[in-house]
Amino acid sequence: MDRLREAVNRGIITEDQRRAIEALRPDPLRADAPGLSLVHVLWMAGCALVVFAMVLLAIELGADEPGRLMWIGIAYAGVFAALDQVVKPRATLRLLSSMLVLSMAACLSLAVIAWQASVGEPSFLQNWSDPPWWSRPDADPPPLWPYSPLIHGAFPPAAPVLAAGAVLLVRRAFLPAWVPFLAALILVVAEVWKGLGLDDTITTRGFFLGWGIALSAAAWWADLRDGPNHGFWLNKVAMTCLAVWSMFFFFDDRMGLFLMISIATIAFAIYIRRPAGVSVGAMGIAAWLADWFNAWENLIFAAVVLGLIGFAAIVLGVRAHLVEDRLDDLLPEGLRRLRPPPRAESVTFGL
Repeated sequence: MDRLREAVNRGIITEDQRRAIEALRPDPLRADAPGLSLVHVLWMAGCALVVFAMVLLAIELGADEPGRLMWIGIAYAGVFAALDQVVKPRATLRLLSSMLVLSMAACLSLAVIAWQASVGEPSFLQNWSDPPWWSRPDADPPPLWPYSPLIHGAFPPAAPVLAAGAVLLVRRAFLPAWVPFLAALILVVAEVWKGLGLDDTITTRGFFLGWGIALSAAAWWADLRDGPNHGFWLNKVAMTCLAVWSMFFFFDDRMGLFLMISIATIAFAIYIRRPAGVSVGAMGIAAWLADWFNAWENLIFAAVVLGLIGFAAIVLGVRAHLVEDRLDDLLPEGLRRLRPPPRAESVTFGL
């Protein structure tokens, strides 16, 4: 903005023109500013802290009484619902309203889990043919209701999050709702996968790989369409699933394959223009380097080598940036058509 004032002083533009230009630049403190602003961060942190405070209060007052914990969750959900009714009519507070709806759903899910504890025990990812210990005939004390996946499984607590996520996506186009919606959906699918004993056929590693590929394809397809930026959030969940999948190779000590997966994730992220994969791949390479240097006894030599690698990465980053700008010219026609176009927004909430 100092340059604009200097332009006014030099007679290049008028004072009215300076004000008009400044008005076009978004104020990061405004609630309706595009992207992620300080106001949005404060709202998200505030909602998260209130829900966390509810959990602490429930633990203190209802640790041994699930019924009391359930009513605490319902009460907090009612407070969030009432606040939503107050802020929802204001267009500039639609983001806050959507966060309040998600907070209400989280409180209801906790209330449902408490209710499950009052009629038995929450038993997620349980093989349906093998009832948990608390539901067996010799259980002491006997449960109020015998085990049923529809009552004690993941379906009831996932329902409020699925419903809230669907409403926010369909009615309000609140794109971050993809994250809790898909998290709850993955939990429900995992409940069926474990309940039917399919984990004998599809391993946990394969489960997360399947979700990662499916969501990556969905995000890629959404990015190729000219519409709301659904791919931003779909890609975040996809990369999380792929990161979980890749960590199995890390813990199996298959470090060479783990490194190749991390590098491939970065390359794919650059191709589809989504930075989440770059972050996941970079963390994977960092984990590989940490494991590699852990076997070195001479830490001074290791520090020198690691520093040289760091400087090389900086130089490579500059060159990679130049290559990325010309990547479309280097790709064959088929891959060029499948590469999503660049988007202006870095963080998108929809609405």
